Amino acid sequence: MLGLFADLPPFLRVVTISTGGAFLAVTFALIQYLLPIRSLILRSGMSVLLGGILGNVTDRVIWGKVADFIYFTSNSINASPVFNMADLFQWIGYLMIVYSIIKHGKVLWYEKNQRKEYWINPQFQLKYCYLLLAVGLSVSLIVIVFSYTFLRISLIEIVGHNPLILEKFLTTFLITFSIICISFCLILFTVGKIISHKLAGPIYAFEKYLDDLISAKENKTSIRRFKLRAHDEFIELERVGSSIKNKFAPEVQELD
Repeated sequence: MLGLFADLPPFLRVVTISTGGAFLAVTFALIQYLLPIRSLILRSGMSVLLGGILGNVTDRVIWGKVADFIYFTSNSINASPVFNMADLFQWIGYLMIVYSIIKHGKVLWYEKNQRKEYWINPQFQLKYCYLLLAVGLSVSLIVIVFSYTFLRISLIEIVGHNPLILEKFLTTFLITFSIICISFCLILFTVGKIISHKLAGPIYAFEKYLDDLISAKENKTSIRRFKLRAHDEFIELERVGSSIKNKFAPEVQELD
């Protein structure tokens, strides 16, 4: 946007920006899946923003440059930043996202009906997170071996066995790729934490409800109605819990 990264060498500029575009596309898909609300404005804003970014990335990869052709000027204003339609769509996407966050902030970061602890079952959740992390590291290892060897052979074919040029490009490539891989693995670990929480949370809540039901039957007290969060897995446990309560302890009163 607005000429960012224009000063990088052409080779690094194309590789870095195209890889960054792919990274953002994957991150976009994960965020869309994990969002707790259906907000059309928020989700559309993210789509418009990504579309603008990928528009510039595509121009950079195919043509090697991005053409900025829109600017405003007048007698009182020298000139605005030069931009293009992809930049304009990015700003529209930013505005839609900021508007949605302000409007739906309480829904995005809700306080009610939220488990205070994310590590409900640490042993299961960490196993789940490490599994995703291992997959991410394995894929990264395969990609970096292929990319590094392909890049090295290509450079040798083009410029010969020049140690200075090889070190310049390959070192930069390895540093950039390592940063991307680490970021990707951290995202996978976070996603694993969130998804495993949706799995472990309902089971924990169901077990606690059964314990409370037995205690309420013995002590002849009331219990809270078993209810899961809207985006939890195993939502059918609500029906199972109600059925068990009606058969096992119909005399126990449930509170909302």
